[in-house]
Amino acid sequence: MDALDFVFGMLIATDESAAVCGVVAASVVAPMIRRRRRALSTLESYSVAAVRFPDGSAAIGSVLALIGWAVAIAATRLCAGPWDAPWWRHAAPMFGAVVGLAVLAVRVTRKAADVEVPVVPVVRRTWRTFADPIQLRLYAAAAVSLLALSIACGNASIPSPTGSYAAITAGDSSGIASFYGWAYAVPVIITVVVVSGLGIYVLNADAAKPFSRPDTVTAGTLTRRATASSVLLPALGAVVLSLGYALSFVAGTGRGSAGFGEGEEMYMWSVGYSSLAPAIAVIGWALQTAAITLLLLMIARGLRQKNSSAHITVRA
Repeated sequence: MDALDFVFGMLIATDESAAVCGVVAASVVAPMIRRRRRALSTLESYSVAAVRFPDGSAAIGSVLALIGWAVAIAATRLCAGPWDAPWWRHAAPMFGAVVGLAVLAVRVTRKAADVEVPVVPVVRRTWRTFADPIQLRLYAAAAVSLLALSIACGNASIPSPTGSYAAITAGDSSGIASFYGWAYAVPVIITVVVVSGLGIYVLNADAAKPFSRPDTVTAGTLTRRATASSVLLPALGAVVLSLGYALSFVAGTGRGSAGFGEGEEMYMWSVGYSSLAPAIAVIGWALQTAAITLLLLMIARGLRQKNSSAHITVRA
């Protein structure tokens, strides 16, 4: 085995890939946190930067997304065989995003706006008004990519020995291998729709609330932009983490699959896309690393804000 095959093997193997992703992400996040802490005292000298952002909900969603990812890997590791893997494992990171968005939805909607002096809006505010366009595009691209992968792989899947669509034809028609089929793709598709719908609901509810007074428009706008980021960034991290995890599974199937032929003899077959498996593995690893980095940054931002006493309360 040459060095390149060894690297690809590390990226494809679920446990080793997860460990590498975590180490790389942590090494990226640590110096960024230190730089942000050094800059914090400077930022807090400005009242605008001292607005308390709703990062607590974002941190909760980010923590739960990482926990879901880790639990899914552990649960898969403990399975007796490839057909016993939990159906929810690829959707698990997004379960955390759903919880975080639900908490944020409660915070946004539980209290009506206290209008002291009515502010006539210049334009109609929608769920896109305060959202960062780049964050929206990134989330849309990640969600569409995950949906497209799930549908494509689901259509290519066949029933496994247990009856669930979690296999693919390997070699001739009598060989099969564990695969990201409908058994895993359907929960992912449903969860992506739930995350997207809940995110749009929170963004729309927050944007529709009137401002308290004309002099709070600027600060209120900044607060709502921060809320939009607290919606989009954890959701983006969770979706990208699920996408990378699914791609790693697809790549693992492509690199080497064991199938059973007629009789009791075991044969080694490869699936039709095996030549693309190394590239898919690298993409899956890179996406998981990027997602973990983003989620760790959201957690760090929430913890830093909680520990910081230099903030002001602004009515939106």
